[in-house]
Amino acid sequence: MSNIAAYVRQGGAVMLAVGPEYADSFSLFDSPLQEILPAAPTGEVFSDAFRPRLSPAGARHPVTAELTGADAVRPSWGRWLRQVQVAANGGEQLMTGVADNPLLVLNRVGEGRVALLLSDTIWLWGKGFDGGGPQSELLRRIAHWLMKEPELEEETLSAEVRGDDLVVTRRSLTASEVPVTVTDPDGVARTVVPRETAGGRAVATLPAGAPGLYTLNDGTREAVAAVGTPDPLENFDVNATPDRLAPVVEATGGGTYWLADGGTPAIRRITPGRTPHGSTWLGLNANREFVVTGVNLISLVPALLALLAVMAGAMAAWWREGR
Repeated sequence: MSNIAAYVRQGGAVMLAVGPEYADSFSLFDSPLQEILPAAPTGEVFSDAFRPRLSPAGARHPVTAELTGADAVRPSWGRWLRQVQVAANGGEQLMTGVADNPLLVLNRVGEGRVALLLSDTIWLWGKGFDGGGPQSELLRRIAHWLMKEPELEEETLSAEVRGDDLVVTRRSLTASEVPVTVTDPDGVARTVVPRETAGGRAVATLPAGAPGLYTLNDGTREAVAAVGTPDPLENFDVNATPDRLAPVVEATGGGTYWLADGGTPAIRRITPGRTPHGSTWLGLNANREFVVTGVNLISLVPALLALLAVMAGAMAAWWREGR
């Protein structure tokens, strides 16, 4: 039991669906598991038939919200026949039973998670007793929440593209409409306030303009959404082939070279009509198609100064030769 408790704290998960044994003197609560369990038994077991209901938190939590047949006033679920009375000391109470006592409690412990179902008669739903209920759906959601499936997180921020719109969804156990800052691919920020809908969700819709990555922030969480085709033309086929350029190469008499076969080809000037390429070189036609439109002569030094410089040089050379 100590190993199980340590396993949960380090990121594992455990689920207990308990009956009368949870309330007796040999209860699992009287073991090292007590440190991770979110409810302590009082020693009493209710044996009257009751109809499970969602608590206010359960009506918003993705594990129980919008379960098939769920209704806050009168759910269309079959009755269960036994429930253990507990004193909750942590976690979220998602379902209630007899006299609004906790029936399903979820809790986080360290890096791990714990689920406590305080009845061993959920199987009556699967048998269709008194109309049955969503047994498989509920147990599947609990198991996936224990395994940290993102879609079942109770506090989330997400966005998705629907047509030309970006739909921002904020999920929370608290009924608060929190502003969300949406930054588009160009860096322009807009603020929207998602409005409460059903199942603990608040939704806002805004036009999705330019394609790219949109960033969302509600002050505590961040999310991103990609707008535009996930397979743009430049990423559709990234295989290196000469097929696209083949018509141009053929029309101009050019060649195709692979850098992996020997690097960049040597560039040469060739006269028109010669072979324009070889295995290791590429020719550029020297067409000499130019027109001289004028000539300008600029004197760098005045003529008299140039004459004096020449004479001085000659005299210096004569003097040097005479010595």
